[in-house]
Amino acid sequence: MAKYLIINADDFGLTEAVNRGIVEAYIRGCVSSTSMMVNMPGLEDALKHARSLPALGIGLHFNLTYGFPLADPKSVSSLIRDDGSFRIIGTAALDEERHIEAELQAQWQCFIRTGMYPTHLDAHHLLHQHYPAVYRVMSRFAAREGVPMRTVQRTDLRTNLDALDVRPLMTDRIILDTYHALGSLARILHYLQALDEGTTELTCHPGYSDHTLQALSDWTKMRELELAVLCRPEIRKTIYEQGIQLITYRSLRRCRQPLASPARQGVF
Repeated sequence: MAKYLIINADDFGLTEAVNRGIVEAYIRGCVSSTSMMVNMPGLEDALKHARSLPALGIGLHFNLTYGFPLADPKSVSSLIRDDGSFRIIGTAALDEERHIEAELQAQWQCFIRTGMYPTHLDAHHLLHQHYPAVYRVMSRFAAREGVPMRTVQRTDLRTNLDALDVRPLMTDRIILDTYHALGSLARILHYLQALDEGTTELTCHPGYSDHTLQALSDWTKMRELELAVLCRPEIRKTIYEQGIQLITYRSLRRCRQPLASPARQGVF
């Protein structure tokens, strides 16, 4: 069985500087896919890049923690503060499924109105891994829309899909602990050399830092370190030597070989 790898850069659309880094990591490096935030200041710039890069896979990076909602505030009242902005992560209830679904639908429709169709669905700050209600809403939505969804490392959440009777398409496994690891060339080479057969997603956050990003996020200079590593020639060389095929979520259904049960899906 072949080794298929999606290297997905999160936060496309966050700022112009982040967009520039993601595009560079795609053109010069090994990024094959990205996830776009549709309610952030870098959206229009991201769309300009996207239209010139048709082979780049672009999914929806569902956002419930930065900026303002796109849905009617009355329909997402549990998710927002008095000024109408999203509650910061850790303070939002994130258990009112109808509010979560209302905002997901609004962000999805915003993406569709760009003239593109999302290749997949994932969540900013990995909210679907930490909040079961977000996971349930996203799983049902992805299955209904027929798009792949980012998997999680929590086997209890994946197993609970049996009770929901929904089967969104996911990769066999995911490499998530990359926030600090991708600043190290040795670490990412280890991931590639140890990659299992089947389908894997590796998440990353390349980008450039600027004042706009610094006002939004604490994750600034590390994005530049990730970008530098992802563009190192050793990465491409190792991908080739290990027989790894870089893909996007567009190809996942063709490449995915179902495993016997969710509990057997390995994770890093």
